[in-house]
Amino acid sequence: MNTTPAPPAFSLQPAAYPTVTAVPAQASISPGTMVSSVLLASAIAIGANMVDVKRGSMSLGMAMLNGLAKGTTATLILAATNRVSTPSVIVAAGTLAVAGFAIDHIVIDRSEKEVSDRQ
Repeated sequence: MNTTPAPPAFSLQPAAYPTVTAVPAQASISPGTMVSSVLLASAIAIGANMVDVKRGSMSLGMAMLNGLAKGTTATLILAATNRVSTPSVIVAAGTLAVAGFAIDHIVIDRSEKEVSDRQ
């Protein structure tokens, strides 16, 4: 006859295997990726501004300033947000839209003043 006691149904002893703890992901962007993102986003914005340059409502310098400001801002916003859930994507998109509007407002006001001063 076996005299060994039956193991308990549960144990209060710590597990013999390691536990896994969830750690939020940290955004990590290399300097090369950051520079290429700024250049790409700036080039897109400058290209969009060329319509205003051709119409004479914006100088080339202002178009480049606007593009560089938007590219840098977009890169910083995207680097600072994790965008892993629908609300975080909405927040990032809203922040990008507001920042783009603010940059346009500042640069276009300055550009319109430049154009009116030339006339």
